Amino acid sequence: MKKIIRLTESDLVRIVKRVIRESNNEIDELDEWIESNTYYISPNSLEEKIKDLFGLGDGVSSHTERLRDKGGEQYGENWDKILITIQNNGDDLFKVWVNNDYGYIYGKNSEEFRGNRFYFNEYAL
Repeated sequence: MKKIIRLTESDLVRIVKRVIRESNNEIDELDEWIESNTYYISPNSLEEKIKDLFGLGDGVSSHTERLRDKGGEQYGENWDKILITIQNNGDDLFKVWVNNDYGYIYGKNSEEFRGNRFYFNEYAL
């Protein structure tokens, strides 16, 4: 026999807050992983790390977008920036900016994500 449970909006808010609190350890571990891989962040490795941390399956995918920056051309350098996006079931879960060599960009991430080291959408879990 099935039971029907009715949830109020406050119940849903409480459940979401609880999930966020419980996932903070994983977010801290992800932050430490980013810090230890500052010089090279592979989209595939990042995707696998997120899958492992949050117990996600086949719905996770990653893709990159390149932002052209012609500022380095006069110096013979490539200043392009790459946005790595990890999606879970089509929703953006995680975003981070890296340089052309896949090294972490402190300033761009802080500017883009309002002082945070990366974008993380806990509602996409």
